[in-house]
Amino acid sequence: MTDELNTESTDAEDVNQLSSEGVTEYHEIPSQDEAKSVFDIPGKAEVFQALVSGSHISFNSGELFHYLSNNAEAYETELATLGYELIHELDYYYLQPFDDERSNDYSKRCLVFVTVMIESISNTAQDIVKTLFSDTGFQVDQLPHFSTERYRNYMQNVEVGEDRQLKTLLNNMHRSGFIEFREADNFMRFLTPSHRFLQLSLEILEQHNKQTAVSEAG
Repeated sequence: MTDELNTESTDAEDVNQLSSEGVTEYHEIPSQDEAKSVFDIPGKAEVFQALVSGSHISFNSGELFHYLSNNAEAYETELATLGYELIHELDYYYLQPFDDERSNDYSKRCLVFVTVMIESISNTAQDIVKTLFSDTGFQVDQLPHFSTERYRNYMQNVEVGEDRQLKTLLNNMHRSGFIEFREADNFMRFLTPSHRFLQLSLEILEQHNKQTAVSEAG
């Protein structure tokens, strides 16, 4: 996944323009000063496995987050020797990924998913960011992505045209750390790494609203 999530322009134009309870018990974790070397970083195997698999490590990641945040410089140094750049934004970390076709397709699916959510929330006159990142989350069977023909077109354009494919996307976004998804509880909520898509989604929504206003005025 790249930082710049590019989409291709159509409603076609709109569609192609759109083309992740309880208290965690933490153990005391050694600080960076206590790590003997970059080869002796606390939690190294678990953190590397999560990051290299494409996960975002945020405060919600529990012990992994504390391993990483307490030893960020050592992790950054070690990852750099392997050709990775460790990115830190807000309360989460991720690796600058390879720019390949598969990651771009996944980025587009995530972007479309977030954008549909944002547009749906904006239609209710609720605060978009507060509602999107509310701890109360959303019922999965009430998600808006197949509720209108336009939303269905958006999703089909990124090959998420049915419930099974939507559940696959939700599972992937959960593994990446963008959302918390509990299928058995019919529950999902957005986590802070989803901010990676937020600004572009808001810009897409603003452009769509402008185009709609121009069409209606004409």
